[in-house]
Amino acid sequence: MGRRGKFLWSVGALLALYAAAGFLVAPPIVKSKLEATLGEALQRKVTVEAVRVNPFAPSLTVRGLAVRERDGEALFAGFDELYANVSWSSVLRLAPVLEEITLAKPRLHIRRGADRRYNFEDLLRESGGGGGVPRFALSNIRVVDGSVEFDDRAGGARHALTEIAIGIPHLSSLPAHAQEKVRPEVAMKVNGAPLRLGGDAQPFESARPADLALDVQGFDLTRLVPYLPFEPKAKLASALLDARVTVHFEQSGGKPQVKLGGEAAIRNLALRDLQDRPLLAWERLAVALNEAEPLAARVDVKSVELQGADVSLRREKDGVFNFARLAPPSAPGSSSPSTPFLVKVDRIAVAPATLHFTDDAARSAVALTLELTADGLSTEKGKAGNASVQATVAKTGRIAASGSLTLDPFATRMEIDVQRLGVVPAQPYLDDFVHLAVTSGAVSAKGVVAAELPPGKSLQATYKGRLGLSDFASVDKRSTQDLLKWKSLALDGIDFDLGARKLSLDAIALSDYYARIIVSPEGRLNLQDLAVQHEKPKEEKKTHDNPFKVRIGKVALQGGNVNFSDFFIKPNYSANLTRVGGSVTEMSAEKAGQVDLRGRIDNAAPLEILGSVNPLGSELFLDMKASARDIELAPLSPYSVKYAGYGIERGKLSLNVKYHIEHRKLAAENQVYLDQLTFGAERIDSPTATTLPVTFAISLLKDRNGVIDLHLPISGSLDDPQFSLLGIIAKVVGNLIVKAVTAPFALLGSLFGGGAELSFLEFAPGSAALDDDDRGRLGKLAKALGERPGLKLEAAGRADPSADRDGLKRAALAAKVRAQKFNDLRRAGKAPASAADVTVEPAEYERYLRRAYAEEKFPKPRTALGTEKELPVEEMETLILTHAAVGEDDLRLLANARSQAAKEWLVDEGKVPAERVFIVAPRLTPDDVKDAGKPTRVDFSLK
Repeated sequence: MGRRGKFLWSVGALLALYAAAGFLVAPPIVKSKLEATLGEALQRKVTVEAVRVNPFAPSLTVRGLAVRERDGEALFAGFDELYANVSWSSVLRLAPVLEEITLAKPRLHIRRGADRRYNFEDLLRESGGGGGVPRFALSNIRVVDGSVEFDDRAGGARHALTEIAIGIPHLSSLPAHAQEKVRPEVAMKVNGAPLRLGGDAQPFESARPADLALDVQGFDLTRLVPYLPFEPKAKLASALLDARVTVHFEQSGGKPQVKLGGEAAIRNLALRDLQDRPLLAWERLAVALNEAEPLAARVDVKSVELQGADVSLRREKDGVFNFARLAPPSAPGSSSPSTPFLVKVDRIAVAPATLHFTDDAARSAVALTLELTADGLSTEKGKAGNASVQATVAKTGRIAASGSLTLDPFATRMEIDVQRLGVVPAQPYLDDFVHLAVTSGAVSAKGVVAAELPPGKSLQATYKGRLGLSDFASVDKRSTQDLLKWKSLALDGIDFDLGARKLSLDAIALSDYYARIIVSPEGRLNLQDLAVQHEKPKEEKKTHDNPFKVRIGKVALQGGNVNFSDFFIKPNYSANLTRVGGSVTEMSAEKAGQVDLRGRIDNAAPLEILGSVNPLGSELFLDMKASARDIELAPLSPYSVKYAGYGIERGKLSLNVKYHIEHRKLAAENQVYLDQLTFGAERIDSPTATTLPVTFAISLLKDRNGVIDLHLPISGSLDDPQFSLLGIIAKVVGNLIVKAVTAPFALLGSLFGGGAELSFLEFAPGSAALDDDDRGRLGKLAKALGERPGLKLEAAGRADPSADRDGLKRAALAAKVRAQKFNDLRRAGKAPASAADVTVEPAEYERYLRRAYAEEKFPKPRTALGTEKELPVEEMETLILTHAAVGEDDLRLLANARSQAAKEWLVDEGKVPAERVFIVAPRLTPDDVKDAGKPTRVDFSLK
């Protein structure tokens, strides 16, 4: 064998030896070393099924590696196969260079125990050493079908990352490869939701630039709740995350830079409180970014879209809102960032959202739906955007607003349009301040609102436009009687400026209004006692250095009705001021308004008020003339008894008065005209009545036509502590009564011989309502008066104590039952304008009767145990009726109401001139009834 042959045989032998070492010797050694080395490093049992080495590829394949749990045989981590193909260039580069790495089906099992400790915590010990990045070059890195299982025994949940696939074409720390980009691709499912990651990076270049793209669809956010660093105060019932986000990282000059882009959305969110009541829900909230730099405190948002939102806002009984209770506790030592974020939002769009507001403290609830859009909003100083909102409140109210909006400093200018926004839901917030219950009403407004809050200054606000309150009705809560109501109140041409303390109104129009005014038995007006009295510490009254400047362009009144009752006078007095209308011209602090008001007293006597007034100046100015004609005097009888000692049977009053107030001085002239004034024959004892001979004085004052014409001046100073306008007027009225008594006219006879059926009008006991038969009789009577223009008619109401007392009691019982249902309807916001309009159905009667019976103060039957005895309907009615008090005043008012009802029909429907119909004093006994008719009636006589 030659030298060449020996060389070939030597090479062959070495190759055979190399192959034998690689294929046969190395695998068991590598397998053993892997199990021992990894087992010692991980402090866990490690097994490997097989190791294959191909020394000519060269490559290494490891199959079936398994790492057991430290405390048992359960699998902690492992894989099916790891394949690595090593390049021969590793020898030349003095660094590992791998041309291919494939990891098939890697598995990792993470467990958190009930003690909140993880099964891998022992592997997290800090490694000692350091050093730079080792030299290596890896190509074609792949992870195929990997999985991670997380068994959270503390949170009672399981999580899984499945179908994990990772691909990295090239990764190298060699200087020659520093500029090459690493482009990893990652795909997996997170609890079943697809997740993809992609991008590129240069991890070994000095700036370490990197771009990452994240794509996740339908990730269940509720699975993350147990891992919040605080105990949540609400329950996240559902929420799914969709995101396509890009992240760019770069470290320039030692300072990291992070830029975010893309969009993210949370779908099907449902948040409930700990009592399982709804808090917040929406179909989809999507945010699209132009660019965000969190480390530079800058966020540029392309759009924010919210669809299908439903918010339940609740004010608890302690006054705290439910959302305020959700804030997590502040971390110790936490503080606000020194650099505020600069946020820009190109567009915000809220599709129809619903807000449910419930106030447990005030027992009220309201719901509204809204749509909102905004463009160009920014926290940049002075940067203005636009916003628009439309809302529907309680299904009937409409609110629309649009205009500019600046966030820093806050400033806005909005055009608003409010249509029929109900005011009844605000009633619970009035209860602590007034004894008034609003039963209906709607606010409308249209104009421009502007507001700004300059740094270090108070709020500046203006409003220009109009405001209206329509279909308003209210009752006195204590009596359930109508108090104030109107069809329309309109304020036009409003110019309000809070900073300049200025208010200008071009016009105020009030139409079809009603007011109930009552003087209580204690002599106080009901309007005085509307405010709820609260004990407050005494404070000095302070006046503002810059009072509001008020201007009112014009006031127009139409269709007014003022219902007045005086229960201080005994017997009581009632009057009705109707058809009140007119106008007041422009008023300001420097200018008085011209007044022109007209109306009627008890739908008959005309009333006219003319002149000028200025209540807006530093001192009141008034120069007014008033006239009234044909006022019935019989209803004023309580005043004549108090001041003259005689009741009025009949008569009419006309007057012309002039009042002038200037520099706090009053000067007044009263021209009084009394026609056919007739006093009762018997004097009535009254401690306040004059001792003058009234009948003799009247005989001196009355002319041959039975007319008294008097001129009575009044004067005084408003600064005089003894000055009382009401006292002066009462004195004047008393003097008039003293001087205006006359003898009755003789009866002229009946209109028709034998017309007894027209001489009276019958009423049901306790009632003053006309029926069809009554209207038929009055129609005949009106026709007869029309044919006899020289005749005048007297109407005397009559009450029969034996029949009317029971009728009034039953009417009062029915009113008490209606009031119980009315209060229920009022608290529910469904009450009619008046308690008289409530109808109690038969099925409801017993329930409301029992509540009315419970409020009665008389002693009630009790059981042997002392508890209140439950009675049947008939017995409750009997007891209430038995204890109901009906006095002579009530009978007198009933009799007057009957005569007034007859007169109003004759004047309004029968077209009989008001000056030809007189109401005379009522009769409260049936003794002088000579016919077969009922004594509950009105008696007519002709004069």
